[in-house]
Amino acid sequence: MDRKTQLQIGVSIGVVLAFIGVLAVLSTSLSTNAGMTENGGYALVAALLGFVFVLSGAGLWISSRFDDSDAN
Repeated sequence: MDRKTQLQIGVSIGVVLAFIGVLAVLSTSLSTNAGMTENGGYALVAALLGFVFVLSGAGLWISSRFDDSDAN
């Protein structure tokens, strides 16, 4: 396995674990006995959008860090 693949796996695992942690914190702090509050729902949507943007940014960072000109 080359270094780029190892870096992609490591960054992906880190981002996913951080996302799971954010979801755990949001679900415990913004929920009631009956379920999620309205603000909790907005926070979950924001967390999901943040996850997508962070993972996309990490992918762009990794791809710009390695020169793929020899891949063709």
